[in-house]
Order: sequence, then C-alpha cells, then structure tokens
Amino acid sequence: MRIVFMGSPAFALPSLKRLAQSRHWRGGAPPVKEAAESSGIPVMQPEDPNAEEVRGRIEEANADLGVVVAYGQFLKRALRSLFPYGCINVHPSLLPKFRGADPIRWAIYAGEKETGVTTIFVSDKMDAGDIILQRTVRIAEFETFGELSERLAAVGSEVLLETVDAIERNEATRTAQDYEDATYAPKFKPEERRIDWSDAGTAVINRVRAFAPDPGADAEFRGRGLKVLRARVLGGGAGETGPGTVIEVGKDGTLVVATGQGNVAIEEVQPAGRRPMSMLDFINGYHPRVGEKFG
Repeated sequence: MRIVFMGSPAFALPSLKRLAQSRHWRGGAPPVKEAAESSGIPVMQPEDPNAEEVRGRIEEANADLGVVVAYGQFLKRALRSLFPYGCINVHPSLLPKFRGADPIRWAIYAGEKETGVTTIFVSDKMDAGDIILQRTVRIAEFETFGELSERLAAVGSEVLLETVDAIERNEATRTAQDYEDATYAPKFKPEERRIDWSDAGTAVINRVRAFAPDPGADAEFRGRGLKVLRARVLGGGAGETGPGTVIEVGKDGTLVVATGQGNVAIEEVQPAGRRPMSMLDFINGYHPRVGEKFG
C-alpha cells in the first residue's frame, strides 16, 4: 500500500517510524522531516497541503492512503479524494471527547482518569469522522502533559498500524461519532496558564500537569515571574491561611503552599530567566519564608 504521511511535531514520530518499519510503502512531510529523510522517504513541506501543486505530487505518487498525525492543517475534500482508501487521522483522545488541537492538555486539565487514542476517517468537519479503532489509556495520578504525550504517541503508532492493516484487508469498520457526546479541546490561551491559588488544590495540580514541562504553569514570587513545573496535592481543608501563602519550608526541599481547598507541595520550578530547578535548590537559593505569598 502506498501511503502519504502528514505530520510535523514529535508526537507524530512513533507513527512514522512504525510505518517505515512495516511492509507498507510510505511518503512523508519537522522532527518528522529528519526521521523521514533518514529513512529515504520523500518529503514535502507545503504551506498549503490543499494547493494544486501538492495534489499533483500526490497523483504522481499514485498513493492509496493518506495518514494524518498531529498535522495541524485541514485537508479539503478535493485532496482527500485523491486517495482510493481515503485519509485517516490518529487523534489522542477517546473521540468524540476532546475534539480539537489540544486534547492531551485538556484531558489532564479536566482531571480525567483515562484518555486514549482514536483512528478515524478524515471528514469535512475537524475530528468528526467515523471511528475505526480506539484504545483506552489510564492517566497516572501526577502524570504531566509531556509524559502522557510520549505514552499516547507510542500507543497511537500501534493503533495506526492495526488500522492500516485492517484497511488493506478491507476489514476496517466505521462507527459514526455521537455528536451529542462531543466536547472540544481548543488551544489554550496564555492567560489560562496562570495559576489561581484560590482554586482547589487538585485544580492547581491539574493546571501544573497540563502545562509541564513546556510552557509551564505561570505564577509569581516576590514580584517576579515563575513557572511551576511539578507539584502534588497534600491533605488539609481550607483553613485560615490565604491561598498562595507558604505554610511550610523544609530543609529537605519541602515547600507547601495553601490553596482554596487543601495544600500543595511544589517540587520543581523555573524562575524567570533561569533554568528549571528542584525545590531544594530554590529554597537554598531564594530562602522563601513561611507567610510569604505566591501570586
């Protein structure tokens, strides 16, 4: 089967590599660019994948199937119609939940206990095509966006190969998505990365996890910006201490901050203009005191 692979970021790499190691022919279009070129796969980097020139190249390749993984561009029907088997997409959520550009962050931000990977046939609406295969993945308690992305990318590559094999054997099933169950995962705005210490501790932690390791959840200490990269929830009620107040500083690297409901232990931060550091290094360098506040 001749395949045109469309993907750009690191999330797409495992899928490209698994296809490249399979018996299927592949063509491709950057971590993905380097991997494709090293495997001898022809690469295109069009600004518009729907342009006439691109369609011409695909027709010349006599491709059977289009594979889309974290590509970020919508494929119009005129382009999709060039593939006899259509175009399929690997989406990192359990569709119809979390349609859109940022499903992994939204799953963590929303406090979901599980997510997954879905392969679908690309349709006229984003992430709304018929479902081919799904695989559920449990989200670990303090798992970050970076960690979960890596796991889902690996699972996605497995599900993709199963999907391609099923399509080639004419055994792929199609299940329409239930539009009433659809939820959406648009790109987060910069202001949504800001920690609100009056939130419950679990909400604070979910925000930290959703933006770790990059770009980080935004906070402030002594009037300067700071990114919180790792933290965990501790017990405790609302108490009398105001949200954001430091209530414990330990020589072992413990720094506990009050929230609107419960407390959190901050474990890794990145002060503005500095590299990421453990809380022990932060305590030794900045000497935070009980009663000081994070903004």
